[in-house]
Amino acid sequence: MKRNQVIAFLLLLLTIALVGCSGDGNVDIGGDSQSSQTPETTTQNSDQDSVIDANDNCPLVANEDQSDLDNDGIGNACANDVDGDDFANGQDNCTFTSNSGQTDVDDDGIGAACDTNNDGDADGVDDGIDNCPAVANPLQTDTDHNGVGDACDDDTDGDGVEDDVDNCPVAANNEQANSDDDSVGDMCQGDTDNDGVANADDNCPAIRNPDQTDTDGDDTGDACDTTPGTDNGGSGGNGGGNANVASCSVHPSTPFTPIIDPNATVMTQTSATCLLCGVTNTRAAIDSNLDNAANISVPVGLPLLGGSDASLTISSTLADDFDAGQAGLVLSSPDSLLNLELIEGITIGVLRDGVLVDEATSSNLLVLDLVGLLSSDDRRLVAFETDETYDAIRISLNGAASVLSSLDVYAGCAQTGTLDTVTATQP
Repeated sequence: MKRNQVIAFLLLLLTIALVGCSGDGNVDIGGDSQSSQTPETTTQNSDQDSVIDANDNCPLVANEDQSDLDNDGIGNACANDVDGDDFANGQDNCTFTSNSGQTDVDDDGIGAACDTNNDGDADGVDDGIDNCPAVANPLQTDTDHNGVGDACDDDTDGDGVEDDVDNCPVAANNEQANSDDDSVGDMCQGDTDNDGVANADDNCPAIRNPDQTDTDGDDTGDACDTTPGTDNGGSGGNGGGNANVASCSVHPSTPFTPIIDPNATVMTQTSATCLLCGVTNTRAAIDSNLDNAANISVPVGLPLLGGSDASLTISSTLADDFDAGQAGLVLSSPDSLLNLELIEGITIGVLRDGVLVDEATSSNLLVLDLVGLLSSDDRRLVAFETDETYDAIRISLNGAASVLSSLDVYAGCAQTGTLDTVTATQP
């Protein structure tokens, strides 16, 4: 009996102890507790950012906007990898933009995915202003001034012939002149005529003459000297001697200089709708034989849709532009002597880097007598005064306005001295 009383007493003590520990007076032996959280626990906000811990994606770091860039449930404020690209923030070169490859094309420590000053080809020129953003070209060389750098331009010199077939890809030569029939065009060749003498030292650079024979000692080789037995004073081996200077001269002081090989190129253009317009023998306008001429021909008095124009442009390849002054061309008419009446329909202009900067029509052109001419006297220097510097001269013949159907062009001439006196022919 005593034993049973002891057991009952112990059970009573255990019951009393359990009631005291429950806090809410409920005793649950062997069952689930139904106790609830206190109000303090339910509204707890550890980081004091107005979002309670239960709803806060970053409960220990204040982040009012709850930003979660990679939507992984962990706020940016406490995420070790904000953009979710598997690179920890401290090692990621683009912390807030996913870039799992960590590409950094310009090696500036900022990933390409978030680099606002990108230099894709790492040439030191920002892509936004790089004329060749995919190919490194720190000098930004653009030979033909077309806005596309040489490093990625299919036609470097802008002559209409793509580099892979151009015999001189760095100097405009749309006619692909190649005097010695090798693989290098005349414009790019240090020895144009392939006679073993460099152009700078060759007394006839466009015509092969390895022996450099110069009978009259005028620095112009017999092979291209129009008067090989007469000393014309010499001009230092430019392929034409004093004959070249005389061809543009309107006064014994020879203030004009012809633009000729090897320092010249020539280009032509005709109206697309004018089937009878044409320019022939074009290189004769810049060759060293100044008795040769290119010819421009147009139909006269036939106004056509799109025009009946033909033009020829002679460009200098020298580094320096010509100064402002008179610019013109030595011309003749196969049919009659040129005068002020016959130049109707002729326009002469000057260009710089391929852009027309000044021009004059017949009313502003001068027809000047030449002196020192070596052969015929039917040529005239037709010129105008320009205030612009230039590197090319263009002549255009308009058939609708002209009485001339044909015009011979011997040379382009740039004023390089002081004009003391000039004589203009009268109509």
